[in-house]
Amino acid sequence: MTDEKKTLSVLVDSNDNIKYKSALPDFGNVVHKAVDISTEILQANIDNTLKQVFSILEKSQLESETHEINEVGFNLSINSSGEVSIASVVKGNLSGQAGLSFKITRK
Repeated sequence: MTDEKKTLSVLVDSNDNIKYKSALPDFGNVVHKAVDISTEILQANIDNTLKQVFSILEKSQLESETHEINEVGFNLSINSSGEVSIASVVKGNLSGQAGLSFKITRK
């Protein structure tokens, strides 16, 4: 058995073509690039982020007298160094990142 480091190839946006005009970025032609990320680092970062999400959801009130939330959807973004965060549509900028989509349902 070899001591080969296990990696996952992830397609991310390249920041090379982004130019800023005043306060808003001009994305022009978005270019993608493949980067190899350690599966060990990626797994640890995903696990840590999901633990934080579960902790928040456990402490949140997910129902009222008339409604309940039985499914939560969100995206995790992965940048080229393997860092994981919850993707924000508000930011509008996932440049340099790939994403994973999750739906959490109650047991």
